[in-house]
Amino acid sequence: MADAKERRRLLTFVVIGGGPTGVEMAGAFAEPAKTELVLEYRRLHATHARSILIEAGPQLLPVFPASLAEKARRSLERMHVERACPER
Repeated sequence: MADAKERRRLLTFVVIGGGPTGVEMAGAFAEPAKTELVLEYRRLHATHARSILIEAGPQLLPVFPASLAEKARRSLERMHVERACPER
């Protein structure tokens, strides 16, 4: 059985691109990783799973109004999706 560090590595989901598809995918990975996986596998803890969304621009969903982008950001934050911005 993998140790906690290895388990966390294997349960890290990374999505690149903060457009509509990337935002939806990051949320789609985050939700079942925190709920269904933990119910199915007793050795897993919700903190082992991570979803990371990488977006190079200053905001998610850049083609949408800022208010919708902010709402999406807050929603992902509630699902514990981490946002990473590559260094320029």
